[in-house]
Amino acid sequence: MAFILSVVLYYLLSGLIIAFGLELMIRKCDADVNFMERWALIWFWPIMLGICVVYFLIGLFEKD
Repeated sequence: MAFILSVVLYYLLSGLIIAFGLELMIRKCDADVNFMERWALIWFWPIMLGICVVYFLIGLFEKD
């Protein structure tokens, strides 16, 4: 149980750090980020990155 909790906490911490960086870049473009956009940045970026990596590797190792 402690391992699962630590993995979830690392997931949220890394999401928070990446979302903070993304929000800084968005604000440099003079755009606003609302609460729901912040929530999506923190929770969904690792899922999207993982899907991208998996499909990239599948395409890379696929035999023609």
